[in-house]
Order: sequence, then C-alpha cells, then structure tokens
Amino acid sequence: MNSPTARHENKRGSIKRAGAVLSALALIAALLGAMTLNPASRASAAAGDDRLKLNKDAAPNYDVNLTKYSLRLPSPAQVAALDALKANLGDQHITARWDKRTGSVETIMDFASQPSSLSPEEAARSFLQTNAALFGITDMTTLRLKTNHEALGGNLLYFEQTHAGLPVSTGGVGVVLDSERRVKMVSGPYHKDLSFSASPALDGPAAVTRAASDLARYRKEWVAGVAERLTPAL
Repeated sequence: MNSPTARHENKRGSIKRAGAVLSALALIAALLGAMTLNPASRASAAAGDDRLKLNKDAAPNYDVNLTKYSLRLPSPAQVAALDALKANLGDQHITARWDKRTGSVETIMDFASQPSSLSPEEAARSFLQTNAALFGITDMTTLRLKTNHEALGGNLLYFEQTHAGLPVSTGGVGVVLDSERRVKMVSGPYHKDLSFSASPALDGPAAVTRAASDLARYRKEWVAGVAERLTPAL
C-alpha cells in the first residue's frame, strides 16, 4: 500500500507530464497555422517586408551640374587646336579644362609661350589671335580689355566678351603674363557661336507703355486720405 507521500509525488509527476504534453500540442498547432497561412496574409507579409526594405535602397546618382545646363563638348577644331599648341610649344603636358556649358576653354595652364617685346595687352591679344580656334574666337574685336593689373612679377589682364557692342554675361578671357610677357595661363570661358540679335524689340516709349500695362493689374485703390499723406513723403 502506497504511503500518502508517494501518492502525492505521483500526482505531481502526472501534472508535469500533462503540462509538457499541452505545451507540445500548442507548439505543433502554431507551426501548422504558420504553414497553412492563407495567400492573402502571405502577400501582406511580403508587402510589409518590401516596405521595410525601402530605406535600404541606394540613393540614385544625381549630378546637379548636368541638370542645370546641357552638356556641350569642345568641337573637333578646338581639340585639334590644343594639339597644335602643344606641338608648337614642344610641351605635351599642358593642362586644359573645358567648360560644360559652352564647350569652350575654362582653363589652360602649365605652359609658357615665347617671350614677347610687345605691350602686355598686345602680347595677350597676339597669343589669343594665334590660338583663336582653341578658344572659339572668330572675331577679336569682341574682346574688350577691362582690366590690366601688374602682379606676380608680370600682368593680369581680363578681356570682356561683347556681342553687338554689349557685354556677354559670364563671358570673357583672362590672361596671365610673366615678366618676359610670356603667357602662363588663360581662363575663360568665351561663349562661342553667338548669333542672336541684340537689337531691342521695343523702343523706349513702347517699353514704358508695356511696363505700365503689365503693372496695372496689380493696382490697388488706397483708402481716402492715405495718398495725400504719403505722397509728400515719397
């Protein structure tokens, strides 16, 4: 005959075994439920995974320099003129950089032209005229000397580009000369192939009339008495 202590131990063992069986059944049920997940639920879960991956995608390569301006390459004649300059100076290590907006020279450096006995302006113009094809210059009269400063033992000159007598915004050529009037560097860009008309479409009176007409839509009537007080102050 079993003692009370033995019966108590058997009861506790039965309870533990029953708990273990129930836990195992619950785990099996959960696994079966995951395996039989309906297609709609699986699609939703996949979509959720895709949404989580959005932040892991690489950012696109975005070049602001190519979106603000259309890329323009130097012409074959300009490239050939650069090769000719290298050959004439016997220097194949001349550094040339091109402006993306105009396709013209941005900077030419790491060279020295032949010494000159001309004035600084004449020496600079002579070099530019000899190498006009390189800079895209077809008319030397479009270059107007704006500044000529003595510096670095030589001269720094800047020629403003003009078109039909008017200055071209951001267009011009800078030239660096040393003490022997040798050209050491040239910067741009010179805007090549300009062909638009610089003649005004309206004369002075017509422009005033057009401006007044455009401003009329913004006209607001003041409260009585305001104009009389403000007009003397204006």
